[in-house]
Amino acid sequence: MLVRALQLKNHIQVYVNSCRAKRDHKGKIADEAIQKHAQLIEDDWITLQQLCDALEPFNEATNFLQSNNRGAKYGFLWECLPAIEWLLTTLETLKENRGIEDRIGLSANNAWNKMKKYYEITDLSPYYVAAIVLNPAHKWRYFDRHWKSNTHWIPEAKKKMQELWNTYKIRHEQAVEEEQLLPSNSSSISPKLSPKKGSFKSFLACGQAAGNEFEVADEYKAYCQLPALKSTPQNLIFWWREQEPSFPLLATLAYTILAIPAMSAECERLNGLNASEIDISSSLASSPPSSSSSSSSSSSSIKKPK
Repeated sequence: MLVRALQLKNHIQVYVNSCRAKRDHKGKIADEAIQKHAQLIEDDWITLQQLCDALEPFNEATNFLQSNNRGAKYGFLWECLPAIEWLLTTLETLKENRGIEDRIGLSANNAWNKMKKYYEITDLSPYYVAAIVLNPAHKWRYFDRHWKSNTHWIPEAKKKMQELWNTYKIRHEQAVEEEQLLPSNSSSISPKLSPKKGSFKSFLACGQAAGNEFEVADEYKAYCQLPALKSTPQNLIFWWREQEPSFPLLATLAYTILAIPAMSAECERLNGLNASEIDISSSLASSPPSSSSSSSSSSSSIKKPK
């Protein structure tokens, strides 16, 4: 509404002036209320422009996080934390601007305090950080760049990410062990006394080194050591699907986290990301705990923006 009003400023002024000049057949002003109150002086238009400029970042962030927005990445959770940090920076600049109306500066300060509260809430869940780390264009490079003034946050964030990964691995291993204990559906066959063809080669292969035998097989560490991509893939689901041969378990964790929408009330999200585009393997059953409540916390003690 503000944008349209500013675009039609001249037309609105003409209409207001015509209403103020309107008189009845006796020459009396038709509506005294219009004469007294229905007018916009130049200072009012300046205030409206400042208000419109102050609200534009919120409009941009909201549109970007929508799943059906052409410029967005389907409203994934990894976009949430950067959006909040960008809005905090924008509001901090706005509230320190001495050239704006005092009431707009006060509103900017109140908005910053409210945004800071929700920013701190994200510390109670590792999924906001994990979502960015599992974006191959960001990884930990995002935090190295944007948390320069608060580098002490990074070790704690890495610790929480490692705990999340360790928990996920343990649950996956437990799920695999339980699956192996299940009875086989195939009919039992009496073992043959004679060895199968090729058994000797298998016997010899057991004594050979597997190449990475003495290395710690950790998909998360291997992923972090790879160079970050220059830009975010258009579809992160497709990208992780291509990485499954190298990072099978980490890919399922990525699917789990990327399934969390940036907006809890984004009802069009499934229209933006067609269900047929996601082919998540059955190993999602070993997803990390409490992923559905990752954004339901209400306080924090780590992030304290200035």
